[in-house]
Amino acid sequence: NTCVMKPPSVNSLTGLKFAELVAALELPPGTVNIVTGPGGSVGTALASHPDVDLVGFTGSTETGRSIMAAASPTIKKLVMELGGKNPMLVLADVDLESAVMGAVRGCFASAGQLCVSIERIYVHESLYDRFLSALVYATKAIRLGTRLDWSYDVGSLASAKQMATVEAHV
Repeated sequence: NTCVMKPPSVNSLTGLKFAELVAALELPPGTVNIVTGPGGSVGTALASHPDVDLVGFTGSTETGRSIMAAASPTIKKLVMELGGKNPMLVLADVDLESAVMGAVRGCFASAGQLCVSIERIYVHESLYDRFLSALVYATKAIRLGTRLDWSYDVGSLASAKQMATVEAHV
């Protein structure tokens, strides 16, 4: 089996770093392949190619539909994680401090640009006021800066387009 990975256009360097790490494993040539480029052309070519047996994709529902359409003539297997809205449950018997820190990390790690980022928090009514107060306090303490300096808690967004999307949500 071989793997072809097409990283997101806005974050191709991560895929190339992954390729560098894989190369150090001394796998047979061609076992893992990294292809960069726009999803509309490179991603579509991969999804529609008859020699590709399975496509795994994490991203938007809109792009997922496009991949499904491109893959449908070859009836290949698809594994997709589309537009998740990940919840966090805070139950009555929780360690409140740990729950708050988990929420802050889960919401703001990688500037919230992870497919597993927490986007909804359900808090038991007996803890709601204390949890909310502690969460607001912890969120205000977040240090914003560049991810090139690891002393900051939250770095920049992936692109100007992503920043515009976030600003529209706010």
